[in-house]
Amino acid sequence: FPSTNVDAYRLRSTPGQNQTFHGWTNSSFTGAADLTLEFNATANVTVNNVDPAFLGVSSAAIFENGEATITGSFSDAGQRDEHAIVVHWGDGSSSAATIDQSTRTFTASHTYADDDPSSTGSDVYAVTLSLTDDDLGSATASTTVSVDNVAPIVDAGADQTVSEAVAGTPTELTVVLLNANFTDVGQLDTHSAVIDWGDGVVEPGVVAQGAGSGSVTGSHQYADSGEYVVSVTVTDDDGGAHTDTLVVSVLNAAPTVEIAPLTQDPQYSDSITPLVITASDLASDTMNIATEWSKNGGPFLPGLPDDATLVGGLVLSGDADQVETASWTIEGIADLQPAVYTIRAVVSDEDGGSTPVEATIDVQREDAVATYTGSTFVSTPSVNSGEATVELRATIQDIVAAQPAGADLEPGDITTATVSFIDVSNPSSPVTIASGVPITLLNPADPTSGVAAYSWTADIGNSDSDTFEVLVQVDDNYVGETRELITVSRPIDNAVTGGGYLVNQSSGGQYAGDAGLRTNYGFNIKTNKRGTNVQGHVNLIIRQNDRIYQVKTNATNSLLALPGTDPEVRHAEFIAKANLRDVTDPLNPISLGGNLQLIASVTDAGEPGVNDLVSFTVWDGPVLLYSSHWTGVESIEQLIDGGNIQVRLASDAGTTSNAKTAKVSADDADGFAGLGAGRLSVPQRRGELGSSATIYSEAIESFLGGDDATKGASGTWEGVSEDALDEAFASVGGVA
Repeated sequence: FPSTNVDAYRLRSTPGQNQTFHGWTNSSFTGAADLTLEFNATANVTVNNVDPAFLGVSSAAIFENGEATITGSFSDAGQRDEHAIVVHWGDGSSSAATIDQSTRTFTASHTYADDDPSSTGSDVYAVTLSLTDDDLGSATASTTVSVDNVAPIVDAGADQTVSEAVAGTPTELTVVLLNANFTDVGQLDTHSAVIDWGDGVVEPGVVAQGAGSGSVTGSHQYADSGEYVVSVTVTDDDGGAHTDTLVVSVLNAAPTVEIAPLTQDPQYSDSITPLVITASDLASDTMNIATEWSKNGGPFLPGLPDDATLVGGLVLSGDADQVETASWTIEGIADLQPAVYTIRAVVSDEDGGSTPVEATIDVQREDAVATYTGSTFVSTPSVNSGEATVELRATIQDIVAAQPAGADLEPGDITTATVSFIDVSNPSSPVTIASGVPITLLNPADPTSGVAAYSWTADIGNSDSDTFEVLVQVDDNYVGETRELITVSRPIDNAVTGGGYLVNQSSGGQYAGDAGLRTNYGFNIKTNKRGTNVQGHVNLIIRQNDRIYQVKTNATNSLLALPGTDPEVRHAEFIAKANLRDVTDPLNPISLGGNLQLIASVTDAGEPGVNDLVSFTVWDGPVLLYSSHWTGVESIEQLIDGGNIQVRLASDAGTTSNAKTAKVSADDADGFAGLGAGRLSVPQRRGELGSSATIYSEAIESFLGGDDATKGASGTWEGVSEDALDEAFASVGGVA
């Protein structure tokens, strides 16, 4: 058979390496049945690879830091080819896909740490895929992965409670420290934070950045107490933001308060050292003050203590409401009973915080000067009695009144003191005669001087005479004392007679005589012959401006006459009950008081009387009505300007004296109705007067007419008693 060209044969399949294949021809062969044909040929076959091809690739959409997965399939004519796929994820990274060679499918996954670029909430990555087979055939495909940003998550922390003040640093406000945490799935994100402190202050927080987490810190001072909602907002670089809040409760800090001085000890009527209260509040709060006080540890009372005895008292000064820093002052006169006073100042702020401070004022008793001005010589009413009424009296002065000007510039009210009279004759067993005796002002307009008086029944028992030592003790708001010796005797045959006038020099009391004018006096006081009582009368005529006053006694309580160291000098004191009248109009006298006490002290310095001394004092209880010569503390004897005074002792009985003559002048007659000038002659024997006397004036008729005497046709008076004659004689300035 003929040769056949191999090129005429067609391959029946795609040959592979070492592939066996068969060819065929259209030639016909005819031969015997056992024909065997054998072809032998050699041919060169070239097999070309076919590139694979992507059939489909999926896209993906994820959140940042999430895993994107894409899938797809491919084809390849080479059934036995092996393939590989590399995925380029678009963020600079690549990875091999997982291929199922049998199904020609693949899967690839990749984690995107961030959406990129920044400042966008979502970014699309272009993903390319490269497919190769084992014969170096290749194919490419592309897809996209959309990566969305995830906002961070913030934890602002637990709520906080703080105080306005830091312990140990009361001048500073509390610093609130905030430490918030956040997380972000976007581990490549950068973050910023803003803190809103809830009081109008908004400021950046300090961010500490980590991989997917971080912290925000900040600090703040609150200006005032209250509850504040603090918000912390964290924003990532892609605009994702989250906010969390916490509540900061700022407790109020009470004001810081000081008071100075803490202690002091003023006298009752003196000004205190001003108490200065200073306060500050950390939060610039408005502060106000309230005061209260206690006495000797007792309950507190509102306000400030004040006994209201002096003008002024304690006063709080300073604005009622003060901001941030404040100052108040308590000052003035103590005006308090001696005691320990606690002054409490409570400073409060507008948020209810308050701070009390206390100072102590230990009020001391004011100094007083006590001068005894009562009776020092008193007789019992009769020789049969051992009891005598002693008018205890003392002038009590604030130290201001008793000392030179400038010694103490802050007088008190002497009536806030009381007086105790104490018999200290036996020092080991003192006897309180009277306590709590009130003080009456000598002059209602002058509160620095007053008088305390008490009628004491002194008992000398069976003794003829006894001397008591009496302590005058000033109590309550004042302190002071004096002592006096008081002699009480049974009456003996004593007599005191006098008449004349004084020219007023320093008269005192409500009815004091005007300086330069005369005060007429006349008196005759004696003990009766049996010694059972004291008899006599006193008459005073006092001139004040255009008024004329008369003091006239109606009973005599006591007479005590004593010799002096000089035999020519005798001293006497007598006490009597008296009435006071205004006799400016003698026909219409006006009564000004009855049952008054007249105390007289006289000194007989011998004849002719030019050196005699006299003192008259009229009291209405503790009220000074009249003093012939007042020192401001007591009455003292004044040298007489006319007349004479005689003090007769029992030892003088039986001696004689010359007849005395007195000339009655018109001046002496002032204040007596119908009194005219005349002459009175009295033949007199010491201790005893004759049964009759001739009066050469009708001026004394009012004195004699009421004494059961009769007046003859010749104008002479018969049957005139000694007392009546002495009184009449003394009343016109005669010499007894």
